[in-house]
Amino acid sequence: MESVPAVFIDSVLCVATPLTLHGAEKLRSRSWSRLARHHHTQRRSWRLCVVQEKDALLGLFRCSSAKAKEFLSLREFARTDARFDQIAEIEIELEENLVWEEDVEAAEWTSIASKEDVEALKHRFFWRINYRSLDWLNLNIVDALGLHSTILNHLVDKSPRIEILELAYEGPASTALLERQVKKNVITELTISGQWPPETTTPIVEAILPQRQLYYFVAESRILLSSGDLASLLEQWSQDDSPRKAKEVVIRSGDLHMEKYEKVLDHTKADAKVTTKMEGTSFTLDFSSVNCPLL
Repeated sequence: MESVPAVFIDSVLCVATPLTLHGAEKLRSRSWSRLARHHHTQRRSWRLCVVQEKDALLGLFRCSSAKAKEFLSLREFARTDARFDQIAEIEIELEENLVWEEDVEAAEWTSIASKEDVEALKHRFFWRINYRSLDWLNLNIVDALGLHSTILNHLVDKSPRIEILELAYEGPASTALLERQVKKNVITELTISGQWPPETTTPIVEAILPQRQLYYFVAESRILLSSGDLASLLEQWSQDDSPRKAKEVVIRSGDLHMEKYEKVLDHTKADAKVTTKMEGTSFTLDFSSVNCPLL
C-alpha cells in the first residue's frame, strides 16, 4: 500500500465520509493514515442555503461542521479548497422559515435572478457535493427559475443517503428520488408537500412508515392511506418487542374519512404507547415510551 501514489490516495479521501476517514487513520499504511488524518482535520462540511425573496433567490454557504458557524458568499466559497470544503447539505426555503441561532446580518448574499444564474451555480458548485456525506436536503420551494428542478435532477441519479429530507413535489424526478431514498432505509425525518400523485406516492409512504430508523413523518399532501393501512402499522408496532422510543406520523389533507377522535393504546410487551388522533383533515400517530417524551 505504500507504493500507491499520494495523488490517488488524496482523490479517494476527497469523496470519503467522516466515518471512513476515521477508519483510514487507523490503517497500517503510513501514507494512507497520514493523509487521512490531514483530511480529517481540514475537512469542513457546508450547507448551500438559498432563500426565496419575491421574484429572486438569494444564496450563501453556511459551515455546518464548525462550532462557531461561518458564512461565505458564493464568490468566497469558490475560492476555498475543494478537497476539504465540501457541500453536504442543501436547502431552498422561505426566509421566514429559516431557524438560525447565528446573526447573519453581516453575511453576503448573492442574487440568483435568472435561469442563467441557476446554470452558473450548477457548474460552479455542484461538482463539490460529497454525495456520500449529503445527509440533509430541503427542497421545500419550487421556484420559477428552476433551481429546485436543477438540484433534483442532478441528485436523482446519484447515490446519496439522505437522512433528513424535506421535499415539495416538482415532477416524476421527485417520486424517483424519494423512492430510492426510502429503499435505502436511511431516512429519519421526512416531510413531503405539494401535489404528490397519491397513486404512486401512497405505496412509498406505506413502505417507509414501519421503518425503525424513521422517527418523524409529515405529509402535507393527499395520501390514500386507509384505516386498514393504519391498523396494519399499529399491529406491526404492537408485535415489536423493542419499539422505538419516539416516532411521530402526521398526515394532513389526507383522504382518511374518519370522525374526530383521540385514543391511547398501550404496548402489550414494552413500556410504550401510541396516541392516535384525528381532527379535521389531520391524522396523527404519536409513538412514544411511557417514560420518555417524544424527541
